[in-house]
Amino acid sequence: MKNTNQAPKAVPEFERARYVALILQLDASKVYPVGADASEEGNQHLVDFVLDYLGRLVDNAAQIKAKLGPKPPRFYQHMRTLRHCCDVMDGTAEPPAPNEHGEYENTDGYRCPLFLLEGGDV
Repeated sequence: MKNTNQAPKAVPEFERARYVALILQLDASKVYPVGADASEEGNQHLVDFVLDYLGRLVDNAAQIKAKLGPKPPRFYQHMRTLRHCCDVMDGTAEPPAPNEHGEYENTDGYRCPLFLLEGGDV
């Protein structure tokens, strides 16, 4: 009989980064400069790249949030995405299970907050 009280295994950090890269719509040629690489070095590059990119988005979002005046609703949708991505990378939230092809999907409708780095309209 199986013990059903065991805690679920945590999703590996590189899998978390793979999911966050999808949500943030990161350019695969930057995430994987030589192509998708399942080596330890390739996985670490993915994690480092995603954490750096996410950190820049969070910093820029904080600057925008600190500015006086109302923010459009879309800004708060982007903040929701950033919060989710940070929670996934911190391990306080789990990515959804991959589909039958082993790929992650944006099933919860998170919006890519790219404008935060490009200075575009929110």
